Amino acid sequence: MERFNLRDTFLIKQFVKDERHSDADHRNYFEIIFIEEGQGKHFINEFIVSYSKGDIFLVAPEDKHHFEIEEETTFCYFQFTEQLFSSRMNLPDRSYWLHRIEHIMHHPNLLPGDIINESYDRDLLWHIHEVILKEYTSQKQFYKHNISNMVSTTLSIIARNIKRDFKKQLDTRKDVHATIDEILSYIRQHVYETDLMKISAIAE
Repeated sequence: MERFNLRDTFLIKQFVKDERHSDADHRNYFEIIFIEEGQGKHFINEFIVSYSKGDIFLVAPEDKHHFEIEEETTFCYFQFTEQLFSSRMNLPDRSYWLHRIEHIMHHPNLLPGDIINESYDRDLLWHIHEVILKEYTSQKQFYKHNISNMVSTTLSIIARNIKRDFKKQLDTRKDVHATIDEILSYIRQHVYETDLMKISAIAE
């Protein structure tokens, strides 16, 4: 298993590949993957999706994935653990925010592929990506706090795209399996909110 040590709450890896690339099968960290150049296929769990320049992927520790590269590809990986958002790194504490998006962070590939479906959000994420790179490289005062805040913003933007796309899919194909996935996602999202966990609320 590939693990972060206690000091490594956030790492950036940039590299170029012209053949198959895979991560460790067992990890204890999340990955936001930016495709800076290139194209090919992304194998994520049981799915296969095409990728190209500008695509963005969120990979959870539970996911198994690799890339089959068709054109030399420049990757930029943001690797982090939930410890990045601990109260020691942020004021105020982000625990409530984490609870709200926890189900998406751990199941980002219910609808696999590039996770951004609006050009405004894509442009915003790539701008944040550039600022994070500069903060990470310069390591000026408060850079860890700045990176933590920008990664949380990135995840919030990713979450709204996944939720919006997932809802569209549910509206167009309301089969039994989709309904079950929707219920499970709802339960994970509201597990800490007693009123919303009542049967009547879930049924709505």
